Amino acid sequence: MTLASIETEMPPLSSIIEQAEVEPTNFGISAVDANPSANTVRRRYYGGFSTSICQFFDDPRRRNDCCALACLGVLSSDRTRHLMYDHQPQLSTSPSFKRLWATRLGVNVGLPILLLMLGRIVLKYIDDKDTKSQVSTILSIAFIALIVLLQLLAYKARVKTRTDLMRLIQEKTFLEGGEEGPDTTERIEHLIHGQNSIRHAHGCISGHPKDENQDFINSPLEDENRSDLCTKIWNFSRSFCCGSFCGCWIQCCGMCAIGQEEREINQMLPRPQQMIDYISFQPYVEYYSSIQLLRQNANGSLTAHFKALSELSKLLLRILISFLLLCFLYSLLDFNKNFTLANLLVLLATFGQAFFILYFVHWKWHRFDLSLDAVVKYFGCGFLISVSFAMVYEILLQTVLAIVGAIVIVVEILADGTAEKLSNKDLSDKEQNQIYIDFLKNHPGLILIATFLNAFLVAAFVEELSKYFGYWMIEHPDFLPPKELEEQEIYIHASRSEEGGTNPGYSKSTHLATDERKLNQIGAAITIAMVAVATGFACCENIMYIFVYTPSNLSQEISTLVARSIFPVHPLCAALQSIGICRRDLEKDSSMKLGKAILPALLLHGTFDFILMAIGAFSSINQSNQEKKDQEDTTDLDDLFEELPILGISMSLVIIFATYYIIASRKQKVRLDQMYISELASQVEQGSLLT
Repeated sequence: MTLASIETEMPPLSSIIEQAEVEPTNFGISAVDANPSANTVRRRYYGGFSTSICQFFDDPRRRNDCCALACLGVLSSDRTRHLMYDHQPQLSTSPSFKRLWATRLGVNVGLPILLLMLGRIVLKYIDDKDTKSQVSTILSIAFIALIVLLQLLAYKARVKTRTDLMRLIQEKTFLEGGEEGPDTTERIEHLIHGQNSIRHAHGCISGHPKDENQDFINSPLEDENRSDLCTKIWNFSRSFCCGSFCGCWIQCCGMCAIGQEEREINQMLPRPQQMIDYISFQPYVEYYSSIQLLRQNANGSLTAHFKALSELSKLLLRILISFLLLCFLYSLLDFNKNFTLANLLVLLATFGQAFFILYFVHWKWHRFDLSLDAVVKYFGCGFLISVSFAMVYEILLQTVLAIVGAIVIVVEILADGTAEKLSNKDLSDKEQNQIYIDFLKNHPGLILIATFLNAFLVAAFVEELSKYFGYWMIEHPDFLPPKELEEQEIYIHASRSEEGGTNPGYSKSTHLATDERKLNQIGAAITIAMVAVATGFACCENIMYIFVYTPSNLSQEISTLVARSIFPVHPLCAALQSIGICRRDLEKDSSMKLGKAILPALLLHGTFDFILMAIGAFSSINQSNQEKKDQEDTTDLDDLFEELPILGISMSLVIIFATYYIIASRKQKVRLDQMYISELASQVEQGSLLT
């Protein structure tokens, strides 16, 4: 997805600075939580920014870094542009907002899809091979040209945003230094145009002048935070490219620059202005008051909960319904004989399996612990964003492991004499394949190592981290301190009253109800949120396995869906992760870092995949051509008996870790109840509950 330039007049800097001065940034939380850089020594970086362009994950509590890496930074760039150009909160159901997103989706998504479908239809009715080849080439060039054009428009918009943000930074610096004068604007423009890094910051693959990260000097808190897993991974990965090429940071699609811009705008604006949803830019209090009212009145009506959804959740549901309608129309047409109404039913069953899990995990027992709005957002994030994360980084890791594995195999082949056997030019393809099979049989250690790395590193580690990102990148009012929401309510009402405007979705009479959830209910909400992300992830993964990786056969599609539904490994792994996250965030256990929190999930996921991969690899290698021929004569019952041991081992593994989760969660519930009682007793002693 790309973005077109938004031509909007810049708001006066004085209004932004006045708001930041009147409204402090630590709404309901400590100064360190609101601004991790408080009480630390800072320096300025290229363009006047207060953080380095490559300063991701230096503070594990900061959610925006995950968003800057997702979807090539489109969501973060949108949010920064909205806060900078249109800093007053607006009602997201306005016609202008709908027109904007209709245009974006139509141009950036609809046009490429339409071009692909048009090409498929045209090629279907061309019989001549030469003509078909020429038309295919023309369509490919047109598609690439369209993508390049959209990327150039996005590049232009992002450069404009960065330039305007740097102008705000420089103006603020001059004002704070008392250097404002008639020549201030000219001096600022001279500084801005002297920064060659602006255009380099948002290239497809570009280098930005290296600015060393020397923040947080003598800060014990940050030294502790730097030991977080995400920080270590980021520092390790950037050491291979950042600063190694002519002293430049090497980045892709400007994601590092987008993250830097979002961090900067968050420091410039008061906290209430930042509390908005991505995409819709709807302030939390515009919809959360209705959610809290449902919770306070114990209203279990599904219709009422759907009516209380935010604009973003409604948009996600509309996208899902539109997608299913398009699939229905596609199944009626004769474009693809492998996708009929029967295949559509399999697709619906795949979504139904995910919704079935969420029904029991959330709606049946915990509908008041976490809002339906939050479940929709977390599920959508897992389905769309976490899967994208995992696919990209799995491909990168698989490429690296494939190169390393090829080198190791070549060395072994040269060392054990296999190379001499393969050098015989009279060998047939069948004989060459047999030599390779014999080589693998003689080196089972290589198979185990490759399987272990693929299971634990490529699959388990990347996917568990991606699911955590999907949970952590969403800031939902269900998990915010009540005081922050109260401050935003006051801020929005005051700002709109000053403008003399009205908002049909928000008025002074709309107020936030008291959040009476106990600590164990908030812990349950964290678990449900993480399971919702994992369920969305698993649903998207199941769709890919059924309709992409499985041969186009209805019975095989159904069997794949049934097999992947029997073992809900992803939701169980998310529940295991939530034990550690609750200890970190609710029990305030400083020793519970991210690596320790995801370790049980990593062990389950990695072991589960390792068993399946290892058995599959050795079974394939040990089957000779004659055995394969004999296998063709076997019945489905014989195949079932052969798969029973695998099913038994997998089921046992799931049961063991499910038992561990039940025991650990019950112990945690007791601890949270004790903390809640102690907190109430402390408040009673201080007289805070007296009326």
